[in-house]
Amino acid sequence: MKKGFLAVICAALLLGGCSFSISLGDGAKEEPVSFSQSTESSPPAVSAGTQPETSGAPAETSETAPAASAEASAPSEAAAPSDTAGEITEDEARQIALADAGFAEEEVSRLWSEPDREDGVPVYQVEFQTENADYDYEIARADGTIVGSDYEIREEWVYAQPENAITLEDAAQLAADRTGADPADVNVWQEGDDGRMRYEGNLLYGGIWYEFEIDPETGIIFEWSAEMRG
Repeated sequence: MKKGFLAVICAALLLGGCSFSISLGDGAKEEPVSFSQSTESSPPAVSAGTQPETSGAPAETSETAPAASAEASAPSEAAAPSDTAGEITEDEARQIALADAGFAEEEVSRLWSEPDREDGVPVYQVEFQTENADYDYEIARADGTIVGSDYEIREEWVYAQPENAITLEDAAQLAADRTGADPADVNVWQEGDDGRMRYEGNLLYGGIWYEFEIDPETGIIFEWSAEMRG
């Protein structure tokens, strides 16, 4: 009974981290026996983005993780080679179209462009408007060649211009002057099925197919298109 009771007492003292002496009987020397519970514990887990506390001045911490650098977040150009090396830029294509039409950028509205393909050729589509006309261009991305273009002037504006009547021969000469072709190579004829006579024509010159419409009473080319032919 006593041994069992002593075992219980020893266990309790062990858990409590106490020291006590055990008597070994009459005349025996009591040897102190210590039982202590370790007070060391594992360091607290440190969450990502924070620093553990240290003695002295507190470590500076950032409330948010720093943004990844562009080099780390985006694939390198070497890893994904571009097929646009040496090509003109979209802005350069816009300037080519504007120069061909004879306008500065501030003189037009609704200037728009996008990469596209025309008969398999990489081009930039460029469109813009002036007060009285709409313009469309196709500019080769490889070298800035105009592979297609057309414009249309509003007829009500054309009809309001001063009279400057021209003949079919004059119309052919106008088209030849614009392209560098010989007037004899220009096809031109008269149409008038919409209430007002007009000259229509076409020609092939320098690998480019041209079509046009001219107002006979003012001498204005109010529709013009050019398309490169292979």
